[in-house]
Amino acid sequence: AGGQRGVFHLGTQGTHSWHDFACAIFEEAGRNVEAVPVGSEAYPTPATRPAFSKLDTRKFESACGGITYTMRAGIRRILK
Repeated sequence: AGGQRGVFHLGTQGTHSWHDFACAIFEEAGRNVEAVPVGSEAYPTPATRPAFSKLDTRKFESACGGITYTMRAGIRRILK
């Protein structure tokens, strides 16, 4: 990555919830499925979960020329 070192985060463009992700998968697969969103409080864990955990991809984008993709484009590639 151009001589840069450290942690690079890579994710899709935009911000999406797990519910958004599930709905997009069903839609792109042509499935008529109703996904019901469930809050973190429904699944208590010993570790505290952050309210917002979008990864910062700017370091990756800077090192690799701003190459990112949409969530749906990634889903379509996988479903091919």
